[in-house]
This record gives sequence, structure tokens and C-alpha cells, in this order.
Amino acid sequence: MASLIYGVNLIAVGLRSYIGWCYASHHHRLTTHDLSEELVESVKNRILVAPVAALFSIGLSFFNLRLSELCYLLVVPYYILPGRIDKFWKQRTIPHGD
Repeated sequence: MASLIYGVNLIAVGLRSYIGWCYASHHHRLTTHDLSEELVESVKNRILVAPVAALFSIGLSFFNLRLSELCYLLVVPYYILPGRIDKFWKQRTIPHGD
């Protein structure tokens, strides 16, 4: 039951993040204008990894709870590692003399 609740929560948060990014990036409403459409789509796909993995893990939890938990855990390093948007923002940082 806990795996189901956790998965539903991840799906809800992921979909909310996806909707927020779609709103922010549509016609560059809340993003910089130099974001390419390819980068915007890449971020959308990255956001959807957790909800898709959670959906898969929920289904898997009915057959093997340990594999379901492992699937949840495998998503964590994916989000810890920098994505394309992180590299984009790092390129834009302006060094300052501290």
C-alpha cells in the first residue's frame, strides 16, 4: 500500500511539474528567449521520467515489492546528475570577482 501511495504522489508531483514547465516555456512566457525548442522538449521529457517510472513501479509492486522499490531508487540518480538544462544555465553564469 505504501508503494502505491508513494507512486501516486510521484505521479501527481511529476505531472504538476510538467504542466508548470509547459506553461512557463510556452512562447517563453517565464523563460529566457534563448532557450531552444529542442531544450524545452528535452526538459519536458526529463520531467516525465519520474511519473512514468512510478507508474511502472506501481504495477510492479503487485508482483514483486523489492523490484518496485529498486525501480523507485533508480530514478534518484537520474535527477541528481545534471541534465541539459543544468548545463545550459551553467554556461550562462557570469563569473564575479569574489
